[in-house]
Amino acid sequence: MIDQFKPLLKQIAVFGTAGVIATLVHVVVGVSLNSLFGFSPLWANLIAIPIATCVTLFSNSRITFRGIAAGRPALLKV
Repeated sequence: MIDQFKPLLKQIAVFGTAGVIATLVHVVVGVSLNSLFGFSPLWANLIAIPIATCVTLFSNSRITFRGIAAGRPALLKV
């Protein structure tokens, strides 16, 4: 019974890992911009969010959901 859910559980774990990595990227970039380069917290966050979003999109499209939609752009799947 549990064998049928193994691929889904693996995909959920990879998805969660991608989210954790993106969160770490967001924190590292934001703190670095604020501490090392003197950006205000607002500007550091405004720069860090798009970078973390790109990491999330790339990791999920290339790792988590690879093989799904056979290369079609995600917007066309809707």
